[in-house]
Amino acid sequence: MAVALALTACAAADAAEGLPPGVAVELTQLRSDVADRRMQVRVQNATDTAMEVHGVTVADRRFTEPARQVIDRPTTIAPGRTVALPVQLAPAACASPPAVAATVTLTYRLGDAARTTTVAAREDFPFLADLHARECLAAAVEASATLAWGAFTPSPPGEPATLALEIAPHAGAAGVRLVAVRETNLLSYRQPDAAATAYRLDHAVGAARESIALPLVPARCDPHAVQEDKRGTVFTFDVEVDGHAGTIQLPASPELRADILTWVTAWCRG
Repeated sequence: MAVALALTACAAADAAEGLPPGVAVELTQLRSDVADRRMQVRVQNATDTAMEVHGVTVADRRFTEPARQVIDRPTTIAPGRTVALPVQLAPAACASPPAVAATVTLTYRLGDAARTTTVAAREDFPFLADLHARECLAAAVEASATLAWGAFTPSPPGEPATLALEIAPHAGAAGVRLVAVRETNLLSYRQPDAAATAYRLDHAVGAARESIALPLVPARCDPHAVQEDKRGTVFTFDVEVDGHAGTIQLPASPELRADILTWVTAWCRG
């Protein structure tokens, strides 16, 4: 209901900018979109006529190219319905100006009229600025060192498993400090402070390759936590690059994710 009301409120403004009355667009990002660097363009059809969308792009100078539809086929939106169309984000443009005006371009047919209209891109909640800042910080980290997941060693119930973080520094790059790695919704760490929600690293990346062993334990054991997992093996690091602080994410590969989920299931069964 809240989404419908918000889009309805936007419809009049969008009509003034070129969309027909009753048609509105809005950007959002689902949790399942994050790892694939996607977002959704919600298109509301509050008219009494079916609407056929033939294409949608999102232009934003914070990214190297417009975001384009993942599924390249027409989508019919019945009267009174809202449909979310996934689009793929291009790489972040880290030299872009901080103040930008993103736009949505919609190619559609409503009744007998075929149109292409560009309107301001509204966000359901602010996420693009944070996403851009996070990816540019990640690019700065990548320019200084390559971080990758190494060997995963499962453990028996009650004992921590070990996941190796492999660090390969690049010569002459900026100084990087790994401050901490946060819990996920599925995984925690064996450490003296059982109430801590992050594992302190306080590690300045040096000139030689190195490996840090993370002591993993499940953060929860309810069965649906594993069965419905989407973000449990996406790890968030607090980092500093030349004094600039922020977070980066390092997801597990599909193979590593499967190994971790298998271990969590066995660990929790005891």
